[in-house]
Amino acid sequence: MTKLMKRLCAAGIDYIIFVCISMIVLTFFIIGTGPYNTYYTLDTLFNAYLWIATVFLFLYFFMQDFFFLGSSIGKRIVQLELVNKEKTIGFAVKHSLFKLLAGIIWPVTLLYYFVKHRMFYDTILGIEEV
Repeated sequence: MTKLMKRLCAAGIDYIIFVCISMIVLTFFIIGTGPYNTYYTLDTLFNAYLWIATVFLFLYFFMQDFFFLGSSIGKRIVQLELVNKEKTIGFAVKHSLFKLLAGIIWPVTLLYYFVKHRMFYDTILGIEEV
């Protein structure tokens, strides 16, 4: 499997894990506030999910960068390694924020990856694929 396919598969696995976790959290949020406030509009639920998902996505990225040295569950499954120069909290925060930004502008990120064969934040932060 090429590095491009490994990276895309790893991202897909991480996305599925993230969606499952965030849906579980959203379910507990709805159940936990249900008896006191039974009226939810679709807009309220979407806003709650958006905030919950953003926080959990940042924490997921941060934990994989700081505690697991950039190796997410998806990267471990497809055996993809990334080497970074720094292993600090500041680096993990910067990398996590760049990943959130990449998710927001995902069409541009995907196009950049297909053209340059690396993520834009890897270039900025000096991360290499092994």
